[in-house]
Amino acid sequence: MLERIIVLLVAYGSIFLYDRSQLKSVSNKAEKAVYVVLMLASLYFAIDYVLALKFPGLYESVDFAFTGLAKLIDKMLTVPKK
Repeated sequence: MLERIIVLLVAYGSIFLYDRSQLKSVSNKAEKAVYVVLMLASLYFAIDYVLALKFPGLYESVDFAFTGLAKLIDKMLTVPKK
């Protein structure tokens, strides 16, 4: 586990050092917001990787979010049999 933490600290440290100067010069708030969202998503998966927690992945999250709606749409569009 210590190896994973060290690898992620080096990776994220280098990412932040590289992006810090570029983010300071960007005045577009939308671009900064997208960057923050992407970094939060990657941190979520990094924590899952380090602690081996079995958090829901992308497939499980999408399945949870859209299964009910997809079944409702399917039910609404299904033509009753005569």
